[in-house]
Formats: sequence, structure tokens, C-alpha cells
Amino acid sequence: MDNAIHWKYTKVIAGPPQAKPIPKDRKPDWVVKDQTTPEQAIVFRLSGDYNPLHIDPQIGAGAGFGGVILHGLSTFGFAARGLIKSVGNGDPTSLKFFGVRFTSPVKPGDALETQVWEVGPGPNGTTEVTFVTKNLVTGKVALGGGVAFIRKAPSSKL
Repeated sequence: MDNAIHWKYTKVIAGPPQAKPIPKDRKPDWVVKDQTTPEQAIVFRLSGDYNPLHIDPQIGAGAGFGGVILHGLSTFGFAARGLIKSVGNGDPTSLKFFGVRFTSPVKPGDALETQVWEVGPGPNGTTEVTFVTKNLVTGKVALGGGVAFIRKAPSSKL
């Protein structure tokens, strides 16, 4: 018998990730700066997103962005890589859950800074972190409400 016919589906739409608030009483536990490149959106078309908003300055301007904007998935990747590099000590398998809210566009060539706070234990031996990624060119938060469960790199014992 085909089990697929017995599955139940729901009409519930997932909401944004539920990150814990950024601690106001302390600085970030990790800060990672990164630089996008002017050709980043051209290269990122290889992901299969051919929206002209990411390649044609006239369309980007017409949409109210003042020109070409970077793919959201690219900005998402910069933040994920920052968490893996800083919290997970470069181990790509350390990141177990990652969610953000897109809050402001990034243009190719903009510098980004991801600020990360440890906020408690996560499931299955992970650490829960909350984070934001800021666009250092505009000063705006590009990714807000970030939450991740990541296996923290062990501390060295020298």
C-alpha cells in the first residue's frame, strides 16, 4: 500500500524564525567582517536565479533599489559562512539550523559584518546563537532576527 496517500497536509504557513532577543548588556561574542565583490551578482546567477533585478541597473532602479542588488541567498550565505567560521571553527557540518529575516538589500561590492551572541544551549549538543548581519556601507541591518543552532568548536587548552 502506498503510504503517501495516508499523509496529512496542513495549510499552516511557516512564519519567520523565532530568534531570542540580542542581549543589550554585552557586546557580541563573535564578529565577522566580509566583503562582497562587484561581480558577485553576476557569478551568483549560476545558482539559477536569473531575475534581471540582480544584473540590470535600470530594472533595479525602476524597482526602487537604485541599481542592482545582490541575491538574498548570497547574503544568507555570507552570514552562514561567518557563523561556521567563527563559532564552528570552520567545520561546515557544525551548522545544524539557520534562519533569518531579510530586512534590507545589499549591493554587490558592499561590506558586511555579522555580529553573533551566544544565548543558550540548543538541541542535541548544539549552542543557540542569535545574530544580525549589517551592511557596513549603508549602516542598515541586512539580515535581522537571526537564529542558529551550531556545534561550537571546543576551546583549546594551552
